[in-house]
Amino acid sequence: MIAPSLALAAALGLPPVAQNPTSLFWAQEAKVFGSDPAPSESFGTCLALQGDTLLVGEPWDGATATGAVHVYVFDGASWNHLAKLVGSDPSDVLFGHAISLDGDRALIGTNTSAAYVFHRIGTTWSETTRLRPSLSTFPNISQFGDAVALWGDTAYVGTPGEEPLPTVVPGAVYLFEYGAGTWSLRDEYFAAVPTTGDYYGAALAAFGDTVLVGAPYNDDAGLLAGTAFVNRYSAGSWTEIRQLLASDGAQRDLFGQHVALSGDTAVVAATQNVLAPGATGSSAGEGSVYVFERDLGGPDNWGELVRLTANDTNTPSEFGSSLALDGDRLTVGAPSARGHVIDDVQALAFDVASSKLYGADTASNVLIVIQTSTGTATPVGPLGYPDVVGLAFDPNTDTLYGVDSTFDTLLVIDTSTGAATPVGSLGFAMVSALAFDPLTGTLYGSDTMNDRLLTIDTATGAGAVIGSYGFPQPNQNVDGLAIDPATGTLYGVRAPKTAGNPYKLVTIDTSTGLGTVVGDTGMTNVLGLDFAGAAGLLGAKGPGNLLVEIDTSTGDGTVVGPFSTSESNVGAVFVFERDAGGPDAWGRVARITPPPPARATCSGVRDSACPATSWSAVPQVTTTAGTTPARLTCCACPPPRRAIAPPARRPPAARRCSRAPARRAPRRAPASWSRPPASRAGRTAFCSSARTDGRRTPGATARASSAWRRR
Repeated sequence: MIAPSLALAAALGLPPVAQNPTSLFWAQEAKVFGSDPAPSESFGTCLALQGDTLLVGEPWDGATATGAVHVYVFDGASWNHLAKLVGSDPSDVLFGHAISLDGDRALIGTNTSAAYVFHRIGTTWSETTRLRPSLSTFPNISQFGDAVALWGDTAYVGTPGEEPLPTVVPGAVYLFEYGAGTWSLRDEYFAAVPTTGDYYGAALAAFGDTVLVGAPYNDDAGLLAGTAFVNRYSAGSWTEIRQLLASDGAQRDLFGQHVALSGDTAVVAATQNVLAPGATGSSAGEGSVYVFERDLGGPDNWGELVRLTANDTNTPSEFGSSLALDGDRLTVGAPSARGHVIDDVQALAFDVASSKLYGADTASNVLIVIQTSTGTATPVGPLGYPDVVGLAFDPNTDTLYGVDSTFDTLLVIDTSTGAATPVGSLGFAMVSALAFDPLTGTLYGSDTMNDRLLTIDTATGAGAVIGSYGFPQPNQNVDGLAIDPATGTLYGVRAPKTAGNPYKLVTIDTSTGLGTVVGDTGMTNVLGLDFAGAAGLLGAKGPGNLLVEIDTSTGDGTVVGPFSTSESNVGAVFVFERDAGGPDAWGRVARITPPPPARATCSGVRDSACPATSWSAVPQVTTTAGTTPARLTCCACPPPRRAIAPPARRPPAARRCSRAPARRAPRRAPASWSRPPASRAGRTAFCSSARTDGRRTPGATARASSAWRRR
């Protein structure tokens, strides 16, 4: 089977049959970046996919925009960069503007003057032919290679600027065939009714004897709304079959700018389409992708099945600027998409069993997984709630809890998708932190509106007051909470009385709520907290969005690294699969991103340009108001860490232990959470708290709450 090209193309079909477009959806599988990502090189401008091989165009690569194509191979778990291809003639700029892949052969267009054929032997790709019609025979060629399509021994090359007659510029498609070891030009083809300015041939896709040709500047559905044509090429004859228009087409959508075709499924992009239904395309540039099926609505009707959007890229991202479809897998390029930028992490929670540190980014409302050694964050998926400012993980039930301060609701979060489900109302207006004690089964919360420690019923979401922290007000709220699983000590971070001063690490008495200051963190805006195994106590700091390590004996904070390292419009690729999320659900299964920049090598001696306070084994991050975090060039190994003494334990009497025997044996916590039981008169006092094991009742109050949002 052949994987469609990606450059620009149109879809098949007539106006779609009435159907509910929400009954099916395409889901993202991955996002990838180039092997040497750089701003404005348009990685992802075009794609070609077949089986486990993906080709990604980067036409503006290089100082003179000679362009390149990246080869990725899927190993069953991830997409790995295999090779970077370039054309033999550097005068053919924008190499990689269009790509088509069929088996071990690839056809790559330049948008200016030529198309290249590459052949794969084993894992090595090599150029075999440069296609270019004779100017003496075809003097009116313009934008040759702007689109390409390959099927077996037949190659199609679009020239949307073709001018067959003076002042008539409808565009055309050139057809080459391979035989006797060489490629030969057979003919050029135009639309059945050539129209000046349609840009016919701006997009191509081929499968068997079916050829799709995009004409994105066509005005049949409105000014520059765009269209696409379905053609059949057989026995040397070219026949136009259908014209396709989008069901919600609007002016300037540029529908048909990119296409893909595999079997009975066709995909057409409208890169300037806006996300709001009924809105005019103009220059919004979010982009949409439409899926069509050959016999939907009747034989060869090519009915519209569903409309897809990215939803998590910046505007404009130009989602749909490249397409590749092979069987049940679709890739969509968004060359103006930003890398994942984590803007506002206010909560952390660590899962001991999986060694995963979770975070909630309230700027993009997504659940993230954070590398404890570097701080680098990877998005899991949308939370579905606007202000998740607290997280806590229950290892006894493998449950991740969250709290949303807009709806004042306790949530249960799916760690595989990020989706949050409401448990119930907290009954307090501003709960901004959570912590879970695995031995007592107690979920704690911080009521920052009234400066109080709470317990929260995990079955209903209802909160109950333990007591006040006792810190002078105003402003000195406790924003983050974390339980030390080794000692049972509850820690928090307290905001300063005067804005701009460092936050303080505190310990909190779980029986009374009273807080005691440990020391200054040396940092502002330290919010989320949790213990992460050998990494110790970690916190989320803003601005700068940094993961920090906190010394529990002094309160001192040390930067681990930034959550986000890629902010430029470097482009991205989204992957969808037909049955991801259910039969014909076309769920998004991946978002392929480039690796973060390599970290500086630890020299062992502090660079003189680095202040002593920035001495670290990883490049430091500095920010100024209104600018993006910038890495310093200095880097050095930190001095050996001093041993951190565990905080003094409270007398056993300080814990409210039940002397009554439990009605049933409690589930034992893993050894990593165990702590020595308190003893009294030679007997063990077993501490427990009542816990409801019944299933939670969904539902949450959707009442509006205070617009206050901590920063």
